[in-house]
Amino acid sequence: MIEVRNEGQVAIENLNFFLYYPILQPNGSASNPFKIEGRTDTGRPVHLKPGEKVVYTITAPIKEVFGDSKLLDFDNPDVQLNGIVEEGKEEVPFTMSGGYLRMSDANKGQTTEKVADEGTMSSRG
Repeated sequence: MIEVRNEGQVAIENLNFFLYYPILQPNGSASNPFKIEGRTDTGRPVHLKPGEKVVYTITAPIKEVFGDSKLLDFDNPDVQLNGIVEEGKEEVPFTMSGGYLRMSDANKGQTTEKVADEGTMSSRG
């Protein structure tokens, strides 16, 4: 389970959460176009007002689909959040992404980190 909290000043509308495993390359890694979508108990669309949080669950038969692939970095998954924020009367696309472990462990072992003005992410369970 992954908890996402809005610590920003504006609401995030139609928030989506994706997890994916980078493709290992001889000189590092590359982004993977195949993503696993997180699900919530609240259904869709997900709207987060400032101060609110939502918990996403990732359910996928990773080993059954990918096997013991040496091509994917299972130890360092990436995440992507996207949605819409209102700026005045305009709707502006919102996107943030990066390494999950970098986002969740950056505060010296704490499980929550501010990852953008619009949100934080923490691990649970």
